[in-house]
Amino acid sequence: MPAEPGAALATADGVPEIVEDQPSAAKPFMVDPVEMWTPRLDLYARARMWVPEWGPRPGQVGCSAPEELLEAYGIRPPGLMEGLSSGI
Repeated sequence: MPAEPGAALATADGVPEIVEDQPSAAKPFMVDPVEMWTPRLDLYARARMWVPEWGPRPGQVGCSAPEELLEAYGIRPPGLMEGLSSGI
């Protein structure tokens, strides 16, 4: 049976060891895309500022902002063929 937090355990050398509370593992959580992307798209719409860590800018191939939010900001999601070279 595990010791209660704050209890003293005897060790082999006779020095008591205090049992500390162990931090619990972080539980995964879902991030709402609207909560995450709305401030980013607001900034982009107002000042055309974009942080590279957010990925490709709105309207660029590979942008991972939700299409419905891009459309709400008047940003056309890139087409499937945009950004590809035409060297077929």
